Amino acid sequence: MARDARLLAGLFLAIAAGLLLAGSTSAASSSSTKPLVEHWDGSSWTEVASPTTEWLEAVAAASPDDVWTFGYSPSHTPAAGHWDGSAWKRVPLPSPKGAQAVELVGAAARAVDDVWAVGSWEAPRAPLLRPLVEHWNGTSWSIWPTPSFKVYGRLLGVTALSPTNAWAVGAAGVRAGKRITLRTLVLHWNGHEWTRVPSPNPRTASTSAAEIQDAVTSVAAVSPQDMWAVGAYFFRSAKHHTDHTLALHWNGRRWLTVPSPSPGGPAKPSVLTGVTAAAGEVWAVGRYSFRKKQLALFERWDGARWRVVASPGTPGPKDRRDAFAAASLAPDDVWAVGMDGSGTNTQPLVERWDGSAWSVVPVSPTPTDDSFAAVAVLSSTDVWAVGTRFQP
Repeated sequence: MARDARLLAGLFLAIAAGLLLAGSTSAASSSSTKPLVEHWDGSSWTEVASPTTEWLEAVAAASPDDVWTFGYSPSHTPAAGHWDGSAWKRVPLPSPKGAQAVELVGAAARAVDDVWAVGSWEAPRAPLLRPLVEHWNGTSWSIWPTPSFKVYGRLLGVTALSPTNAWAVGAAGVRAGKRITLRTLVLHWNGHEWTRVPSPNPRTASTSAAEIQDAVTSVAAVSPQDMWAVGAYFFRSAKHHTDHTLALHWNGRRWLTVPSPSPGGPAKPSVLTGVTAAAGEVWAVGRYSFRKKQLALFERWDGARWRVVASPGTPGPKDRRDAFAAASLAPDDVWAVGMDGSGTNTQPLVERWDGSAWSVVPVSPTPTDDSFAAVAVLSSTDVWAVGTRFQP
């Protein structure tokens, strides 16, 4: 079992029936899972014990002695993990009144007193998820109100540019008869409140409004007038219907769709799940299906268009790789993490861009099924990756 089976498949292939219904994250509450935290010191990865019990899905770092982890909590008392430079400790988080479960899947740390975490919570006696935004002011965590949604809303990614400028992205539901369809969701923080900003939803000629299943999962900023959000949209033609990559660009006035490659072609899914920007260099990562393989996807913005960049290795008959998230320090120092399921056990996948090519950074193999979900980069010798270990 791996994180993509719950998050990606649920989000892009059966999102209305899976991810957005109550109990969709119940797998995380299983006693067979435990958090996975590893640190890169410039030469190797080392596992570091975590005090949390959450299924970890996000990490944010403000400084070498101020790192936060977040994930899914099946209990009524969610918590974050905090690194103070020498050890991790468990920090309780506020929970919406009556929440059955809380999941925080995206995080951003602009400063030690300005950290955001976003996700969703399950309302009492209601089967659908509601958006959740929490903020750390250097002293305590608090919940910030978000726009209300009649059906549901779920946030998946966040970035912060200043105390008065932050963005969160995800998916919002719209009823279409007996069905729930998805639309891209973009929220903006102006220093006082979160408001919804219009965002596009691509449609092909044969896609009806009731079939739109779009979502954005990650957002990154080059500048306040140059931002990117990525995800996937439902593609339909006369012969095929599947998920294609989605890239949205903010030009300072509005969000626009920018074409991005879907190497899986018209019949196989291609999705983007992470985006990062550093010094004008923008990368998006995800996965696509090719024949009977599932491969990690790396796309680079060259200033005019998105292009697929080859990843290491020759696809084998059992390849099953995903790149879930990315973080960058400079144009020649970009990190991507995910999972490699091409062997007997699912193992964490780490790849690094050095300015000319991607290379795999070895992680010590384990006898269990492990997967990284998020990465934070502070320096070339200080990188954190988090995820989940699945016990046999």
